Amino acid sequence: MSDLFASINSEDEIYDLAEIDSDVVIGNLLGDIKKLQEENAELKKQSQWVSVDVEPPTPHEHTEWDKSGDNCTFDGWISNTFELSDGSPYNFARGHYQDDGNWVVYGAEHDFQIVEPSKVKFYKPLPTQPEVE
Repeated sequence: MSDLFASINSEDEIYDLAEIDSDVVIGNLLGDIKKLQEENAELKKQSQWVSVDVEPPTPHEHTEWDKSGDNCTFDGWISNTFELSDGSPYNFARGHYQDDGNWVVYGAEHDFQIVEPSKVKFYKPLPTQPEVE
């Protein structure tokens, strides 16, 4: 969308707006709107709490590691970490869901970051990491 306006307002060339095909412009704008709506729906989905009763999370935790180097290298995967809630507006934590149906809740240094594993009612994915150049 911004490319269209950049070409119309280009300092190098001046375009006669009457010569621009409005059907093409509208088609491009509608395509941009659809793409933005899809991106917005995905972001909204990522930020919503999900009830464990409605949609249990996919379990994943690392199973094997290689201790031969200076750092432990897991089997290529890390545990699928989630934000967790017991439904209280004051308690949250991070943890992952195991194949056996139990939660592992990570320890925290703040008392409000504690949710008992047996009381997890909601989860949501962590936000994606920013890209570092």
